[in-house]
Amino acid sequence: MSASVSVPQTLWDLQVPLYITHTNAPNTPFVTAVPRFSYLALLLPRLSGYFGLPCSSFHHEDVLLRNLTVGLLVDLYQPTLPWRLVVGEGVSWDIGDTFLNSAKEADFVRNGSAKQIMSLSKENTTALWNAVQDNDYTSFNKVNSRLLNTSRELKNVPLRIYIPTSPSDISGSGVSSSGAFKVMQSLVQPRINDRTPQTVGMALRSLLPRLFPSSRDPVLAAAILHGARVPFHAPLEELMREAAYPDGAEVKFRSPGDHIWEIYPPAPVDEVFCTLHYMVCLYMVIPRTKPSCQLVPKLSWPVARATGLTYPEVHD
Repeated sequence: MSASVSVPQTLWDLQVPLYITHTNAPNTPFVTAVPRFSYLALLLPRLSGYFGLPCSSFHHEDVLLRNLTVGLLVDLYQPTLPWRLVVGEGVSWDIGDTFLNSAKEADFVRNGSAKQIMSLSKENTTALWNAVQDNDYTSFNKVNSRLLNTSRELKNVPLRIYIPTSPSDISGSGVSSSGAFKVMQSLVQPRINDRTPQTVGMALRSLLPRLFPSSRDPVLAAAILHGARVPFHAPLEELMREAAYPDGAEVKFRSPGDHIWEIYPPAPVDEVFCTLHYMVCLYMVIPRTKPSCQLVPKLSWPVARATGLTYPEVHD
C-alpha cells in the first residue's frame, strides 16, 4: 500500500462481505460488501426491492443486531466471512437522526458543550451524514476536522467500552445466557496531571483494573480496534484523531467519574471482548484469547506515528 494513503482513508476503504437471506426467502441470497464504517440499515431499501418483502431488521444466528456500525458488529460477533445475516420485519431506527445525535453528544464530551457542532450550517450538518452514507472520507473530513480542531482545549476523549460477558456475569439480569455484552461509558481526560498524554493502557487500567492490571502490557486481555490489536502505549487523543469511527453511540451522563453500564444481548462468550468506542472517535475490542484475524485484510502500511497500529496476518 502506498505510504501516501492516510490511516483514516485506509480504514474507510475496508469492507465486509455479506450473504443476506430473508426469513421468507432463505434460498435467494443477496450478496454484497459494505464499508466497515457503514450501517446495515442503509441496505434496507435495496433488500426490500430485491426480496419484494418487508425488511427492517437484521439477525445474526437468531440474535437481533443493534444499530451499530458494521465494523463494530463484526469485531463484537467475530463471524466467519462472508457474514451470513437474515433480514426480516422487526425493530427499525432512523439512522440519520441517531448518527447526528451521537455526533452532538461526542462534541459535548470533547468540549464540555455541543456549541461547536450546533454552530455548523444545515448544509454542513447534512454533508456530514451524506458522507457516511456515500462512504466519502474526503467530504466527511472537511466537516469533521472543524469539530476536532477547535480553539478550545480538549477536555475528554469520548470513550465507550463494549465488554462481552459470560453467562455467570449476567445471571438474574434477564439477558440470554447465550451471551451478552456490557457497555461502559466514562469520561477520560486526554492528559494526566495536565502534562502526560493518556494512553490506551493507562485508561484501561484505570477503568477496568481487574482485566488490565498493567498499563504497559496486555496481561489478561488486549484492546482491539478495527480488527487489530492496539498497543497500550498509543496516546488516546492521537488514536482518536487517526482511527476514529465516524459515528457515536448513545451516551448517558451522570457525574464525572461515574461509570455507566448497560447490558445488551448477546455476543460470543467463548472469547471475552472489550470494545472501546470513541464517539466520532473509536471502537476497540479486548479478547482474552487471540482474536480471529480473518475480518481484516492483510495490510502492511506505515502506520500513523502516534498510534502504532499494526494489523495481523489473515487466516485463510
